[in-house]
Amino acid sequence: MAAIVSPRVISDAELAEHNKHGNMWLAVNSEVYDMSKFGKMHPGGVKVQEELAGRDVTTEFYELHRHEVLAKYARLRVGRLDGALAQVKRVPFAEIPTFQGQMSPYYGEWHKRFTEAVQDFVQHELVPIVTLTESCR
Repeated sequence: MAAIVSPRVISDAELAEHNKHGNMWLAVNSEVYDMSKFGKMHPGGVKVQEELAGRDVTTEFYELHRHEVLAKYARLRVGRLDGALAQVKRVPFAEIPTFQGQMSPYYGEWHKRFTEAVQDFVQHELVPIVTLTESCR
């Protein structure tokens, strides 16, 4: 039987200590990632990460990335911020324009209600299960 390992809890103060070249941590959605060796691979380069290191960069992250990027680099995760709850932010322009307030001859109010119902189901029913499963790894 595999042991259940809880994610390491990281305080804001500890996160702030990791803010220099070669020792860079970033927090996105309450998850803390060690970006120390990732700078050379990152399209924005080390400089961008150095400017943001040691703090929660959720807003900045979602301005340029999709949520799926976090799953791709899950191996860089070192823990979870103390007392924080994960919240997945919406990515601008990821949805069709109709659901962002523009008119469409193809999509009506029913489509919008259906999409909102699916999003609500995922957020309230599936995300807690995934969060629980992630914490049991």
